[in-house]
Amino acid sequence: RTLTVSLIMVDTGTQALLDNLRRLCADCVSKHQLSTARFYADKVCILSDYSHADVSVLAEIYFLHKEYQRSVALMQKHELIPYPSHMGVYDVSFQSDSLLVIGGGDENTSKQPPAAQAQAPSSSIMATITKPQRLQYLLLGTQCLFECGEYESCLSMLSNSDESALQYVQPDILCTRSSDANLDGEEITYSSLLCLIRGKALEKLCLDQRALWWFERALVFDCKNIQAFDCIIKRRLCTLAKLQTFLDKELHFQSHQHWIRLYYECKLNEMASRVESLQRMQDILDTTTPNHQQQPQPTNTSNIATRMLSQSNDLKMIQANCLLNLNQFRESYLLSIEIKLNDAFHLDALVAYIISLVELGKQSELYKVAHDLICTYPDLAIAWFSVGCYYYMTRRYELSRRFLHKATCLDKFFYAAWIVYAHTFSEQDADDQAMASYRTVSRFFPHSYQPLLFQGMAYLNMNNYAYAEKFMKEAYKLFDADPMVYNELGVVYYQQKQYEKAKDFFNTTLKYISADCYNQWESTFVNLGHCYRKMQQYEEAIKCYIKARNISPKDPMILSSIAFTYHLQNKIDQAILFYHKVLALHPHDTFCQELCHRALQTATNNLVIS
Repeated sequence: RTLTVSLIMVDTGTQALLDNLRRLCADCVSKHQLSTARFYADKVCILSDYSHADVSVLAEIYFLHKEYQRSVALMQKHELIPYPSHMGVYDVSFQSDSLLVIGGGDENTSKQPPAAQAQAPSSSIMATITKPQRLQYLLLGTQCLFECGEYESCLSMLSNSDESALQYVQPDILCTRSSDANLDGEEITYSSLLCLIRGKALEKLCLDQRALWWFERALVFDCKNIQAFDCIIKRRLCTLAKLQTFLDKELHFQSHQHWIRLYYECKLNEMASRVESLQRMQDILDTTTPNHQQQPQPTNTSNIATRMLSQSNDLKMIQANCLLNLNQFRESYLLSIEIKLNDAFHLDALVAYIISLVELGKQSELYKVAHDLICTYPDLAIAWFSVGCYYYMTRRYELSRRFLHKATCLDKFFYAAWIVYAHTFSEQDADDQAMASYRTVSRFFPHSYQPLLFQGMAYLNMNNYAYAEKFMKEAYKLFDADPMVYNELGVVYYQQKQYEKAKDFFNTTLKYISADCYNQWESTFVNLGHCYRKMQQYEEAIKCYIKARNISPKDPMILSSIAFTYHLQNKIDQAILFYHKVLALHPHDTFCQELCHRALQTATNNLVIS
């Protein structure tokens, strides 16, 4: 009886110490004292004889402390996750008596070879681990391997076969959808997160189609997994039409999740922006902005969530990127400044801000931004991208390429850095290197239309009109609402002397441009005027030239085009007037000197005859 009482007292004392150490460990983690938490978590594992719950806590602390290999080794040692192999979770050394997926534990276990039976974990350990816990441990293990750069081991943790891996993950989501734990969307399922990390590993291995499939599974399993959708958009892994169809038919949002669907629909516009989509986003911002002068009206949860989204920087960042795609650089710059005032370290919003600075020629401001980023985030790609853009702006292209290359090494899928890197070759007329860089962008971002468009422009620069037309039509198939595509196709047909086709494409270009953006499209008006002049429709040509002149009143090319068109119409007085305006700006313009001399001779002859 005395021995029994003493054993009870020992167990009670041990349990009390365990509880105190666990609380102390949790407190250290919450206060970000990871080294101290690691010390106490290790002692908890010793006292609890390495129970799987305490081992998982210690492994998570290792992960937070960036000791990824140590975390994986700990979980493998205590049989929480399998060793990476082609069988993954279906390896006989990782199956419980029930064999969660394969089924029929006793019969299958009896067929195992002796070596496998010797490696198999004891049923007492396996019985205490539930399926959701097993998925939790697998998620932590795959995340550790991914952070280590061991992408193949990350895949084989589940299974090298996608079908087998999905078969293991999928039953959990089918169960949790019918349970009460996740009806209100309080948490993201482990199944969805496992699909996400597997897709990211496949993406690193350049297996894009398989990565897209797993990203889609992550969203199907849990539509709240924002990162999976962001990965698809960032890599342009799917066409805009297919992604819209997937959003409409495959994803199922509950009533209180309407704002997440709204975010996805806005995010789609980052791949290819339309003026109408931008206007819809602006309407959302306007309608959900609270007006304190009006009486408060009853709102449901969806309206409150939509208002929350409209007031966040995320939607403003999407809008800034869309304005950038539409060449509305000043508007994008102003919106980026607004985001920066709210959150000075919103790194995702800095790309639109930096490119706007380059396009608007704000050299001093860009220098300050690049200097601050290099000092604050020397290990991030965005910092080196800003430096590369600064040297690109100052036309020091060799230095620009050096820093942009470093940005792409730090982030292999940095879309803007790759595009500017290719542009540095185009600016130096190094067409072969530019083409190779644009092809690299097309390979990394398979459904982006812009690299195809830039390849077409490079071929146009080389006077290879057949290939220029081919690539621009491929870009048109991916996105048919970019005015730049129509403008460049118009230039191709103009160079081939197909003036009727060129005229149609230039007119279509102007249809896709809002009136506020005409200042960036002066060349389109000039080219359209040239088409009308070649077709001897001189009045229409003059109208186009006048619109271009309103944008650039002192452009000698526009003034000489107006003068030459008047000359062709035999309106000698107007022609002489504009020839003189050109010569006042450029006295050594031989073309205008010769034509002005001829116009004066014609005027003199007409005066003599009269």
